[in-house]
Amino acid sequence: MIDRISHIRSFLAVARLSGFARASIELHISQPALTVQVQQLERSVGVKLLDRNRRKVSLTQAGQELLVPLERILLELESVISAGHDLATLKRGVVAVAAVPSVAATLLPPALGEFSKAYPGIRIRFRDDVAMNFMDLVSTGEVDLGIGGEIREDQAVSIQHLFTERICVFAPKSHPLSRRRAVTLRQVSQYPAIVPERNTTVRLIIERALAEQGISMKIAHETRHTSTAMGMVNAGLGIAILPLPSRDIYPASRVCCVAIREPILERRIVIATKVGRLLSPAVEKLIDTLHLTARRFPLHQRN
Repeated sequence: MIDRISHIRSFLAVARLSGFARASIELHISQPALTVQVQQLERSVGVKLLDRNRRKVSLTQAGQELLVPLERILLELESVISAGHDLATLKRGVVAVAAVPSVAATLLPPALGEFSKAYPGIRIRFRDDVAMNFMDLVSTGEVDLGIGGEIREDQAVSIQHLFTERICVFAPKSHPLSRRRAVTLRQVSQYPAIVPERNTTVRLIIERALAEQGISMKIAHETRHTSTAMGMVNAGLGIAILPLPSRDIYPASRVCCVAIREPILERRIVIATKVGRLLSPAVEKLIDTLHLTARRFPLHQRN
C-alpha cells in the first residue's frame, strides 16, 4: 500500500507542476527515482499517463481521465493509514466490554476512569447485565473482552485470572449471626437467605458447596442485582450471601459482614478474550489497566 501511495503521489506532483524537476524538489527525491515511480504506476494501471519530451511534460488522455480518481484514491489511502496510526497509538478507537454487575459496580469504574484519562480518544462500549453469558458474548465476537466469574471451559475463549474474591454473609446488625466473627455454611443454612438468581456464578458456588456439605438452604428471596440484595438486608428482610466487595456497592449502616468458613467460598474473576482474535492496542492497554487496578483494590485477593 505504501508503494502505491508513493507512486500516485509522484504522478500527481508531476501533473500539477508540469515537470519532473520541480516535482522531485517538492517530494525530496531524485528525478530518476521519480521517473521510476511514475513508470511503475503506469504499468499498474496499464496505460501511459504522461507525455514526455525535452520541453514539457503533459497529461495523456488517459492521464486526464484518471487524474481526479487518483486524487480521490490518494486521499482515501492516506485517510486509512492515518486512521490505522491513530488506532495503533491509542488516539482513537472503540473497545466493547461485558462485565458481571458486581465487577461493573466495584472494580470497573476506577479502572475505566484511569484508562479514560490516559486515552481520552478511546470510547468504551459497555454491557453490565450479562450474568453468566459474558463468555458467550466474547466467543461470538460481540464484545472484545468479558469480565466475570470462572464457571466453565470454552474452547473459543481464552481466560486470564484477574482477582479472587471471598463470598461472605451480610446480616442486619440485629441478627444472631452478626455477633460472630466467622460462621460455617451449616450455620448460615439455618436462616432464610437472600441469594443471587440461578444464572449467576455466586449461586453456582453456593449450590456446589451446599451439595458437598450435604445440607440445604432456606431461600427467602432471589435477586439479580447485588444492590437489591443489600437493600433488603439493610431493611432487615434477611441475610444475604454475596461477594465481599458488595459492601462497596451498597454501604449500609445497619449491615455487618461475616466471613464464611467451613468451607471458605471464593469466586475467581477472569478476563475472557476470543481465541485467535488479534487484540487491538486499546484492548491490550485496557487489560493492563484492569490488572493494575485489581492489584490496588483492597477488597480483592490476588493469587
